[in-house]
Amino acid sequence: MRGPLAPFAVLLAASLLLAGCMSDDPAPPPSGKQKGDTKEAPPVDTGSPLDDASATGDASDPGSRAHRHDYWGGKTEVVLLDGTYPLDFFCAEDALVFHFGCVIIGMGNGSVVYQGTSRLTLAATWDDPTLTGLAFRYRDAAAMHDELTPLQSGVSVEIPVTAATADIPHSKESKWEFQLMATSAAGTGYGIGVPVKLVVTIYRGLDLPLDPPHPNFWGDKAELPLATVNGTLKKPEFDAVAFHREMDRITLPPPAIVPPGTDRLLVQYTWTVRDPQPGVDYHLYPVYKTARDTTWQDDRDAKDLGAGKGEYVVMVDPDMTDSPYATESAWAFSFIQYHSVAGTPATAGGLLTSAWQREIDYTVTVTAFRDVTPTGTE
Repeated sequence: MRGPLAPFAVLLAASLLLAGCMSDDPAPPPSGKQKGDTKEAPPVDTGSPLDDASATGDASDPGSRAHRHDYWGGKTEVVLLDGTYPLDFFCAEDALVFHFGCVIIGMGNGSVVYQGTSRLTLAATWDDPTLTGLAFRYRDAAAMHDELTPLQSGVSVEIPVTAATADIPHSKESKWEFQLMATSAAGTGYGIGVPVKLVVTIYRGLDLPLDPPHPNFWGDKAELPLATVNGTLKKPEFDAVAFHREMDRITLPPPAIVPPGTDRLLVQYTWTVRDPQPGVDYHLYPVYKTARDTTWQDDRDAKDLGAGKGEYVVMVDPDMTDSPYATESAWAFSFIQYHSVAGTPATAGGLLTSAWQREIDYTVTVTAFRDVTPTGTE
């Protein structure tokens, strides 16, 4: 598998302010992508500001000082994922590529691989005799590991974890994902539909790193231009939202991120269709992913500013922003093509078949805003 594992769905929400360090303790969202059921709810980020001489900055704001992030809550072992997942009939990015039965599983419910983790175990269990071979590959927070590792039902496999491969503090969604794939199966079912129970457990064995103060992204500004991105959508899809298929991703060029403190994001775009099909009235509606999302969120109410222009605003909750330690943004943007009959209002009902879709040249400008109204004022 090349590139990121194709995401499927989970929205996470809630944030807490504990010990002066802004943190996120997301609650389970509506279902979608196969995500983990957390057996033990992960502890929230306490911030753990230091009281010794290495702590510098504003004592009333631990985030302004060097500090540690302790998610363990006194535990040395935490079950992050415990659920049962039927093998599906496709499991690939960008296209419906056929495999034996497979499934991609993310942590879900805001579970992350904590700093301080030294090892992770994965145990898959199944009792269907038609599934005669199962293997897995995985992505950690640093890289994709393409090599398939065989699994035996009920037998744990151990993966070493380092500070670099654990999730960074204030992550809204873990970068860790697992792909289970049938490697052999009896009969003609290819393992499709076979339920597999998966349990993922992390173990503490490393010292918590001393993290630097949170950067001051805003200064005294209320508006922060993030990026203007030009490009061409090479692979526009037929309603990728409905089919859970990965579209071309428009991302913020590093080191731009959606910083903590953002309360709304303005996305403005222009676009031109290359070699349009005669008689087709082309339109786009935008989709996007926040730092907590694993499926595309659509905005079919985007403001139409005329042919080839549009804009929309995303209201941003604290659990939708990037981690202050992120070196690249988890946000992504894209578009889905649709059309309307000439002379009638454009609707999203006329999603284009692949034969009528075209490459699209675009310019997308993203600007972050924060509310600087003093507390207690209108």
